[in-house]
This record gives sequence, C-alpha cells and structure tokens, in this order.
Amino acid sequence: MITRQIVKVGLLYQLRLFVDESQMANEDVEQREKILTCLEKEFQKLYPGCRVHSTGSFKNGFGFQHSDLDVCIELEMNNNESSIQILENLAQCLQSNEPLFRIIEIVRNARVPIVRLVHIESDIEVDISVNNLLPIENTRLLKMYSDIDPRVRELGFVVKTLAKKCNICDASRGTLSSYAYILMVIHFLQQVQPPVIPVLQQLPNGLSSNIPNVRKREDWNVYFYDDLKNLNEVWKDYGLNKLSSGELWIEFLRYYTEIFDYDKNIVTIRQIQPLPRSEKGWFHPTIAIEDPFILTHDLTEKLSLRTHSMRKGDYGGPQHANAKWKSFPKGFCMVAGDSMRRTFNQSRIEDQAISFIW
Repeated sequence: MITRQIVKVGLLYQLRLFVDESQMANEDVEQREKILTCLEKEFQKLYPGCRVHSTGSFKNGFGFQHSDLDVCIELEMNNNESSIQILENLAQCLQSNEPLFRIIEIVRNARVPIVRLVHIESDIEVDISVNNLLPIENTRLLKMYSDIDPRVRELGFVVKTLAKKCNICDASRGTLSSYAYILMVIHFLQQVQPPVIPVLQQLPNGLSSNIPNVRKREDWNVYFYDDLKNLNEVWKDYGLNKLSSGELWIEFLRYYTEIFDYDKNIVTIRQIQPLPRSEKGWFHPTIAIEDPFILTHDLTEKLSLRTHSMRKGDYGGPQHANAKWKSFPKGFCMVAGDSMRRTFNQSRIEDQAISFIW
C-alpha cells in the first residue's frame, strides 16, 4: 500500500510536471495573438472602431496547448443589423481574397450566436460572437483567481483533464463545460479551511468599507476585487493554507464526494456563505452551479441525466481510510466511465488519486 507521505510527494511532483507539459508554450501564445491581430485587422475594414476581445481558457489562466480561441467582437450596433447578420458579414469578409480561415458553420439558434471557423495555417478553432461582453468579465475574474496562487491553476488543469478523459466536459453533449469545472475548483478552494483563495466579489472596494462593491455590465454587477498586490491587507486568511496541490487534489475529491450537500446547496464562487437551492428555486436532481455574474444562469441547466452516470448508488466513495466505498451523493457528475472506475473504485482516495496523473 502506498504510504501517505509517498502519495503527497508523488502527487505534488506529478501535478507540477503535468501542468508544465500541458500549459501553453510561448509559441502557442504568440500564434493565438497573431490570429487575434489578423481578425481585428480584417474586421476593422467592415466595422471601423470595433474591438476584438479574447475570452475563455486562452486568457483566463487555464488554457492547454491545444486550446481553442473564443473571441468577442465589440462594436456599435446598427439598428438595421442583427448579430447574425454581422456574423455573416464577418464570415464573408474572412473568405474574401486569399482566405486565412475556413468557415465551419454559423450557429444561429444558440443563446449566443457564433461563427465557428478554423485558422488554416495553425488548425486552431475559433468561435466568434458579437457584443457578448459578460464573458470578458468572467475571463478577467478567473484570471485573477489563477494569479493569486499557483495551486489554483494546478488543480484546475488536473480537474479539466480528468473531465476530458472521462468524456464529461462538453456542454453541447449534456455534460458540464470546462468553465463549470473551474468554478467547482474555485468554490472548493474558497471553502477549504483555511482557504487558499478569497471570495473576490465580497472583498471591499479599496480599504474603506463605505465604497459600494458595484460595477455594472449589461445590468449585472460584475464587481470583484482586483488589486492583488494589496490582497494581504484586505483578506485575513492570506497565505495561511500550506497544503500542497497534491493534497488539495485529494481534498477536492473528498469535498465533492463526502462534504458538499448537493440536495440543499448550489456551487457558488460569489459568496462564502452556503447558497441554498430554495433561494433560486433550482430543485433539479443534478448538481447546480451558479454563474458568478448572471445570477439567474444555472450552468447545469442542460445537464443530461442520461449522460451523467455518477448519480446516487452508481459507484462509491470512501467514508474513512479503511472503509468500503459508499454511494456518491446524488448529482455528482465529476466521475464517469471505465477510466474513473479503474482509478478510484478499488481503494481509498489517498492510494488511488496518484494513479490518474501519470
């Protein structure tokens, strides 16, 4: 049996090696920046003064080497043009002359219409939306959390990879998005004692508590504390958590299999206090995850019971060090498929957590 100390050391080493090998190299970043510059140059021809924003994993600190590009075009809307018409114009613009991009599709019926294309030279996929500005704030918020402590990125990378390996990281197929998994990581790191990171949306705006924590974007409050160099002055728990990222990985699994109350509460990162389902009226049988800014948006609203196999009674989790596995809580959808059964169903978490990260 692997000793606890070996697991701690092994997990820490494997986690950091994994992150080093998975994160974007300088050339990956440069390639994507060139694509953004190219897009802005082309779009300025049609819509002078428009701005190109990169959102999602490329900019939020949790991007892999092969991450796609999510792009928002910010421009003044003409009353005679819909966002879909603008996307069609942009797609046509990119196809003119010597095309640098291949258009895959225009997704017209989504909540946020997009044009999906591929940069021919690099084979990087790009999703473009128009005036979808709240993801810019989401990206900034996640980037701020990833910059507070390196353990945030390390744990985020591992959880995203876990979900991808188990084929449960695609919202279009009835599973959770990678964004939802990162929110689960941040929530856990806020709740563990002592916390690894604060709740940035609850920290005061400056050293005076009299200044309201409000900054509006599309009628939603998108305020969060962003002065990281002075974080130790406004957050009393700064630097108190000494657990390694390997130990936090184990505790993350324990938190979502033994501690978090799926029936009563919602995963939230905007407040430290529990967020009851009754407050939102979100009583569906799966895990509930609140968007930190669009407070009416449950990120699991399209989660499929058919595709998320980790419901109560399907598999099990450890009650204590030498116990047999108990039933996972209803709604737990982090673990699915044969790969996870091989990894976690034959021994306690401490012994098996290391076997996933190789």
